[in-house]
Amino acid sequence: MSKRKSSNDLFSGLLAKHSKHKRRRRDPKQRAKMLERDKRQSSGAGEMYATPQVTKLRLLRKNKTLLSTPTPSSHSSLSTGNKINKDSKPSVALCFLIVEDIPHERIWREWIRQSNNKSSNYSVDVYIHAKFPEKLKTKWARKHLIRDNNGQVINFKPNWGAIEVTRALLKLFEVALKNNNVQRLCYVSESCIPICNFENASKLLFETEKSWLKAYQTPVDGYDTMMMNAVNRSAIPRECVYKCDTWVMLTRKHAEACIIDLPSFLKSPLWPHFSKVKVADEICLPTLMAVIGAIDSEKEPENGGDGIIRRKVTYVDWSEGGAHPKTFTNLTQNVIDKGFKEGKAIFARKFKEGAVDLHTWLPFCNDGIHLTVDDVELLDDNSENNNSASTTGITSTTILDSKTTTVAKINNDSKIQKIKKKNLIIICAGDNSLHHENCWYTRTYRNFDLCVVYYGNDPTVENRYQCESTYFVKRQGPKWQLIRHALKLPNTSLPWREYEYIWLPDDDLSISVESINDFFSIAKEYKLNLCQPSLVDLNVEHKLLIQRPNNILRFTNFVEIMAPCLHITALKHVWGTLDEDRIKSGWCLDLVWPHLLNYKRVAVVDKTPMIHTRPVTAFNPNGFFYQKYNIGT
Repeated sequence: MSKRKSSNDLFSGLLAKHSKHKRRRRDPKQRAKMLERDKRQSSGAGEMYATPQVTKLRLLRKNKTLLSTPTPSSHSSLSTGNKINKDSKPSVALCFLIVEDIPHERIWREWIRQSNNKSSNYSVDVYIHAKFPEKLKTKWARKHLIRDNNGQVINFKPNWGAIEVTRALLKLFEVALKNNNVQRLCYVSESCIPICNFENASKLLFETEKSWLKAYQTPVDGYDTMMMNAVNRSAIPRECVYKCDTWVMLTRKHAEACIIDLPSFLKSPLWPHFSKVKVADEICLPTLMAVIGAIDSEKEPENGGDGIIRRKVTYVDWSEGGAHPKTFTNLTQNVIDKGFKEGKAIFARKFKEGAVDLHTWLPFCNDGIHLTVDDVELLDDNSENNNSASTTGITSTTILDSKTTTVAKINNDSKIQKIKKKNLIIICAGDNSLHHENCWYTRTYRNFDLCVVYYGNDPTVENRYQCESTYFVKRQGPKWQLIRHALKLPNTSLPWREYEYIWLPDDDLSISVESINDFFSIAKEYKLNLCQPSLVDLNVEHKLLIQRPNNILRFTNFVEIMAPCLHITALKHVWGTLDEDRIKSGWCLDLVWPHLLNYKRVAVVDKTPMIHTRPVTAFNPNGFFYQKYNIGT
């Protein structure tokens, strides 16, 4: 009893000390060092101070390594398992990023129908990411939703300006690249319509092997400056930061280099380094294009040596000024002249719902067959019915295959339990948890089991996590109360005491399965009691945790509460600090645990760094979370 009281007194004292530390502003000396570093880099002296990754990317850009190698017809990681059909046409991928519906769907379907003419040398494939896929009105739209390998709809639930918009856009291209016939990839929104027929559009898109981005490097105003300066300069070279409109066209070669080859080359994704950028979708892709060497300079080179044409794929009218472009109420010859004939754009936005119908659109963008609106709608209805019949069969087969696979995986897992893995991850996961994106659920080459505690409300996500995890719990609340609940489950539901190491990461950490495997192996080799992977220099509050590339690990007196990994004996030893109702935010546990373990074998593993993707927010005792759970008062 006295020991428990002593432990509580220690905890309370350290909590008060930690609270004071958290409220303190950043050290002015540290801020001065950061400003001095930025000054050196902007003056051209940054080369000698560059991080290893920046140096690596500068060399990559100079040599154009990812562009000089022959582009295979399909990447092994993306291959659909089918060989390219020599009789099929090269395809244009229309990648829709929408909220809940495509109001001009009839127009788009007629434009796509034009690609099916025998005289056309190209075809169209459609990929859709919808924030609210359940609100899509037609079977055609639902059929084209992007899905993961288990047949589940992919949904990042993006809000305007958030990094999830960028993730959704990158995922659209990634899914489109699985189709070996796709050679041009275009982003379009729900307010877009085509402003030329498909034949004219395809001629422009395929006339050169260059992408379309009207990218620039010099900020136009303070807003541009703020966006460009928010890119993580410790990971992205300053000279590679560019900006352009979101609605771009990339060739397959450039898309593969940016979306597939570059993350593979670095062995980590690059999108987290744009997480502090407001409207990162306008910065990310042009910057990646500069990193791979497709953009050499801000202006079009006279010799045409750049890999891009500085052209907008979508016409937008900013003549009225303000924060948003003009919303068109009708399609007129003026839009066609300025957008297509002068600007050589093939789409235009913004058109509100009902602004344009087939009667208005066909005279401007027909393919010479001169179908009436009734003819087009009749063809559309027949196509809908035919696709509905065939798609229903395909969908049911896919679902059946998916269920069969899931059952097989569950059965395989039950067999694997006899040869239990030595390590366990318990992650409290929301709808956009990165454990899913990084495929922690793979069963082929991991040395750990996965327990997901899902705190969201989406039945689709719940079903996905349940199928992918070794153990699954659904419950809402703050992370450490959820961890406490999971650890108090019966041994039949979660036998955590039978594992050697237990890792408790946040769901906004990006780290590959290979790195996790290495992390657990290092922990075992060095007999660590408490440890965590180091952090890439992004969204880091405690600089002690930033990766030191030449190290395997460092023994420290601190492991951050976002990702502690404990040996089973250590977890049992500190269990008393977890088994309390007042433990909700995990505050101060990162100071208490090393102390309770006498600072023995507490380490940061540098060999397996992870990325903290969410920006660090200042402590606010009046914030919703702290007020709701009565923390820090």
